[in-house]
Amino acid sequence: MRKIALIIILLVLSTSFGFSQDQPLTLTIKSDKQGYRVGEEIILTAALKNVSEKEMIVFWGNKKPEIFTEEGGVYNVAMYVESSDETLYIKPRQNIEKTIAITLDNKMKPIKGKLGLILLYNSQNLILNYKHRPDQMIFSGVLISNTIQIEVKGEDVMSKEEAIRIAEEYAKKEMNWIVDRGIWVPNVDDSGENWIVYFDNSLVAPGFVIDLKKKKVIEYIPGL
Repeated sequence: MRKIALIIILLVLSTSFGFSQDQPLTLTIKSDKQGYRVGEEIILTAALKNVSEKEMIVFWGNKKPEIFTEEGGVYNVAMYVESSDETLYIKPRQNIEKTIAITLDNKMKPIKGKLGLILLYNSQNLILNYKHRPDQMIFSGVLISNTIQIEVKGEDVMSKEEAIRIAEEYAKKEMNWIVDRGIWVPNVDDSGENWIVYFDNSLVAPGFVIDLKKKKVIEYIPGL
């Protein structure tokens, strides 16, 4: 029922030309990186900006957001604030950032490897007898963020620990290296199509390129 109610609210707001302009706050989100794998945690940074002339009082909840889909591969991350876990005081033209964690699960179906995310903040059902000054305003309502696109990578990907183990075994068997975890700190670069395991905590150390599908070393990179 709550999802249906929120969808109705969104339809009303989306047809109201003055909604975004009349709101005293704007909500903007960004993700901590571009690509994610199924089961991986997505960290969203939500920026609340006060565009009014009064100090805004915003109630923030720590309850896990609910996720439901919209047409076109865009998922709504709904944040229902039903109790005030934290009170934010946002001065005029001030920007405050909060983080939200969601998990990319296999029920979220991307289109051509990508899906969209929108954050919906809803505090209209929060009832509080909260005293405030004349130069302050309590926000109670719905905010809709911008839409961001994230890339969804394949599920059949190894863990970082497995990639490190493959690199270690290759270094021992194929290159006769003595690998000691007490001396070196492994560093995994997982930003590309294939991962690179570096034998140090920097990207200028010797490294091994791991083919994620074949799960083996396909290239050695000499250190600088």
